[in-house]
Amino acid sequence: MLTVDENGIVVNHPKINLTGNNGKFNVRNSGIKNRPNMGKVNGIVVHQTGEGHEMPNLFNTAGNPKANFAHFLIDKEGNIYQTISLYRVAYHVGILKNRCILEKKCTDVDIQKKVEEIDKTLSKDRIGVNKWGRESNYANYHKAIESKKKWPERFVSNVDSIGIELHGKSWKVDGKADLEYEPITEAQKESLEWLLRELRCSFHLGGKEIFRHPEISYKERNEAISTKEVIENAKNYDLKDCKKTEDK
Repeated sequence: MLTVDENGIVVNHPKINLTGNNGKFNVRNSGIKNRPNMGKVNGIVVHQTGEGHEMPNLFNTAGNPKANFAHFLIDKEGNIYQTISLYRVAYHVGILKNRCILEKKCTDVDIQKKVEEIDKTLSKDRIGVNKWGRESNYANYHKAIESKKKWPERFVSNVDSIGIELHGKSWKVDGKADLEYEPITEAQKESLEWLLRELRCSFHLGGKEIFRHPEISYKERNEAISTKEVIENAKNYDLKDCKKTEDK
């Protein structure tokens, strides 16, 4: 298991880097106190950076407490960097999809309530249909209903999940609406699976609550698609096999 100090920083582990970008980035100086406290961690969300995001820029983004980023970053060589305190909220999930609808567990009352609340929240600032296929007024619904549900009635969100970002490119393909993402490297696969297991052990997380970003939020459908097998392996990991870091 990982050893995490009172500030939410992983300490004394050779696989976790606390500095990056040639020493210009240090997680201890990345606005820890300027982020909201995170309560109980309920899950993990896996991301992929996409086109236009080079490593120096990613560290700059991670150091901005108001920017969207994740708690960990894994480069193509498999190096793992902690970028945000594990006890602080990272803005990495965004608008949640409706869990009961996707998992086919809604009651008629739930669905009716959704429709009624969406009607009530229609306003001039509705977001419109964009490239992620959001409903025209779904942002209002999210704020009014979905984000206020207690886990596990909703998917894990910014307030109760750890985010892992994998560095990788994406590109537009003629004739296709969805971006393509490059497969993660073998080194990234190995590091991601190790980190997922360690986080599950350290926070006593059930395997069901590990997701690719587009599974639970409105993001590019192919983001981190090459992580499916790694995530399944981590989901099936038996927590009885957890060992302390110093024993490995």
